[in-house]
Amino acid sequence: MDTRALAELVTFVVDHAAKLWENPDFTIPQASLQGYWVSARGRFDSWASHLKELTTHSSVQPKMFPFRNQMAGLLEEILFNDVLTRVWTAALLLYDQQRKVDWGGPVGQSLFLSQLELRVRSLSILNEGKMLPPNDTLRLHQLCGRNDRWSDLLLARLSEFGDLSSIAVDLQRFREFNHDFTTLRSREQRQQTWQLMKKSIIAAYATPVFRYHMQSTRTAIMAGHILNCFPPEVVESGESLSFYRESALLGRCCQAEELLETVTA
Repeated sequence: MDTRALAELVTFVVDHAAKLWENPDFTIPQASLQGYWVSARGRFDSWASHLKELTTHSSVQPKMFPFRNQMAGLLEEILFNDVLTRVWTAALLLYDQQRKVDWGGPVGQSLFLSQLELRVRSLSILNEGKMLPPNDTLRLHQLCGRNDRWSDLLLARLSEFGDLSSIAVDLQRFREFNHDFTTLRSREQRQQTWQLMKKSIIAAYATPVFRYHMQSTRTAIMAGHILNCFPPEVVESGESLSFYRESALLGRCCQAEELLETVTA
């Protein structure tokens, strides 16, 4: 699952977030929420382990960058995941705010904190400047800046439904974006602006900065769990997404493996 597919997932969540709480008869399925937590937790643990391993081995051969491709691709994965984590956490927080419950918010906030820890570690590696050539480091810093701006813009888009200031990257920028949205008084203006935003974010992430992405399979599985948190009719509307079939197939494979383990235990 590449960066373009992740951008599609992010825009899908923003597009359909309100469907999570509009129907009072619908509740985010516990199995889907738990599946998201388990799959996201597995990605975080794997990223943390690989970061430790790569930094340890790279320190043996300083200035030679023996694991340049692996490290650059790993950091790109972690940094772009920041956008998805903030947007999906926002949707879960809004669900709880709208329903006045504690259901999805604690799950989202727990994983958001884990993402922040990895973000700090990743930026520390970039600031040290020892693991990658200067040009790669610059490209990743630029990517991080782009991610942060998109995060605040997307959160501002969702803020009409509730308070999301606690997960903004830059609170002042978030408030400015929020103000810009509130000045669009007609529904048609807001929808037209959002359509342009969707095209822009997908274009911005159409091509990965680096080719190596070790967690693409796990990311596709996690994406499937996020989709399954929505009402069935919304999930069906996601069939046009480029990663939909991959996520569905991997989800079935995981279910088959779990069933096999249960039978043979």
